[in-house]
Amino acid sequence: MNYFKGILMISIALIPVVIKSQREVSPIEGSWGITIDHDGKEAASWLEIKPWGFTKVGRFLHTGGYPRPISVINVKDDKFNFTIP
Repeated sequence: MNYFKGILMISIALIPVVIKSQREVSPIEGSWGITIDHDGKEAASWLEIKPWGFTKVGRFLHTGGYPRPISVINVKDDKFNFTIP
């Protein structure tokens, strides 16, 4: 009986791994180091995009401070946009 409980527990633990591995990864997902124009000078910035259910969310770091959350990233064709409050 304990043998079957062990097999069942392992099987249940592996279900999320199998489901997640079948999801197609969008080419915009990931962390991106970017250079922006800040008052006429180049400045380092950072963007992270990840899936959240049926949408994309992320974080954006301007030229300093801390990353700001992005609640929704709109994706259409090969372009995306977002708004940070």
